[in-house]
Parts: sequence; structure tokens; C-alpha cells
Amino acid sequence: MASLLRQEKWYYSQFYSSKRTPKRKRIPLKTKTQKTAEKLHRELEDKYASGIYDPWSGFDASPNPEGITKDSTLQEALSLYIRVKSRED
Repeated sequence: MASLLRQEKWYYSQFYSSKRTPKRKRIPLKTKTQKTAEKLHRELEDKYASGIYDPWSGFDASPNPEGITKDSTLQEALSLYIRVKSRED
């Protein structure tokens, strides 16, 4: 079970399981817009329901619309970082 939360302008997905420790696990969606947060939250819920994603695993698998995965090279991650930072300015 998951819920969408807003705290100080940022959105989070919160998962609950009485069989896990901690019982609630909050995942930052890294967005301030409700529409984007709802979309990302639905994606996480779907992945959790299908067994692809586990919020308690310790791996930061928050939604990544840019396509960087844990298997991406350092060069790919660096290129993404530069693109994202250049858009923020």
C-alpha cells in the first residue's frame, strides 16, 4: 500500500508494510508539482505491485525519467548531470 504525501513543497511516495522494518518507507519524488508527483507515484506503485521495485531494499530506485540506471557508466551519469544543471539556470 502506498500514499502520496506533500511536505514543505516536496512530494514523497510512502509505502507501508506491517511485516517490514520500518513499517513506513518514504521515497522522495524530487518534484514540487502535483501532476508530476502523481505520475511518478503511480509508476512506483505499479512497479511495487509487480515485484520490480522494493522501497526497503536500500537502493535508491526513485523514478528516473532521464534513463540513468545503476548499470550506467560514469560518463553517462556525468552527461546527464551537466544537461540537468544547464536547464536549471
